Amino acid sequence: MKRAPRGIPRINSGSEDLYAEVIGEFSAGSLVEDPDREAFQSPCVDGKNSRIVAGFAHVFPNYSTYLAKPGLYMEALHIRKPYRRMGLGTMFLKKIAKEAVKLGMERIEWCLLHSNQPAINFYEGNGGRIKPGFRKCAIDGEAFNSCEP
Repeated sequence: MKRAPRGIPRINSGSEDLYAEVIGEFSAGSLVEDPDREAFQSPCVDGKNSRIVAGFAHVFPNYSTYLAKPGLYMEALHIRKPYRRMGLGTMFLKKIAKEAVKLGMERIEWCLLHSNQPAINFYEGNGGRIKPGFRKCAIDGEAFNSCEP
């Protein structure tokens, strides 16, 4: 897992210098049948150090005025299908929680589809709670475009 040291990093050649390694890399070797391996493989200079993206997490700081506590909002935690059920999602979630504690945060929040039972099972199995009474809201499309400064 890599972590951006500040805000949203620029994405261009050389951007990898903006990330500090948080979790070491591991090799799944030929244990995983990955039909999209080449699409998710980084270019390698020496023919030995290519990397495959097995998953990613996108988190950022937030603050709950309701609870008066800082936290992290997890916009996405995605493990590609060939790499699921190998403990990677749990590893990501635990590392995110550890980083949140180090930063003085008190919780992690996220949204998921009510119909995504595998995700619900995963998060509940890792200590997550579904919070009844809360609804996700947004202003977008025409309503968003009609808002004037």
